[in-house]
Amino acid sequence: MKSSLRKTIYLSLITFFVTSAVIASTGLNTYATTDNGKRIILNQDGTYSYVTKNVNNTYLGTYFIGNKSIDNYIINYLEKKGITEDSSQFEFAYSIMNSLYENDSDRVAKSIGNFSYTITEDKLIINKDNGREIFQWPYEIKDNILYATVYNSDKMAVGKFSDDGLYLEVSNLESNVKDKVLLQKGSIK
Repeated sequence: MKSSLRKTIYLSLITFFVTSAVIASTGLNTYATTDNGKRIILNQDGTYSYVTKNVNNTYLGTYFIGNKSIDNYIINYLEKKGITEDSSQFEFAYSIMNSLYENDSDRVAKSIGNFSYTITEDKLIINKDNGREIFQWPYEIKDNILYATVYNSDKMAVGKFSDDGLYLEVSNLESNVKDKVLLQKGSIK
């Protein structure tokens, strides 16, 4: 009885080591999720790459408040004050406001907001205040509209894509008004 038990243990150990070696030699990768919710493949050589699924990668990336967002905000602000693009005052007023926003990131944060949307293969992550994550929701994209499953229950439209995913129009998180902010796409870091 003891010899059959030893034989079984030895056979199990040999099978384990052979199987481990075969699995390692086939290059099977380990998957992980980063702190930002992005899925990565950890390769055998110590490198990693981002997982891509069979989804429309056009929309994947990080959308942030950039120059186009600031331009739109200034133009909309001036229009509310009665200064349209065909007005003689427009160029002067626009250049002054634009230089104020270019030189003061706090002004941008107070007027427009300080947030970004990151869209991974399976999550919408909304960051605020220099990368602090405030929301992480499953999402779906239909007809260029971004829907998020908010608080694990209701599906809600949270943005609209334009220019093949280059821009994402969203509600302003910083104010209670229904102003829209046009976020521009960077890339997944």
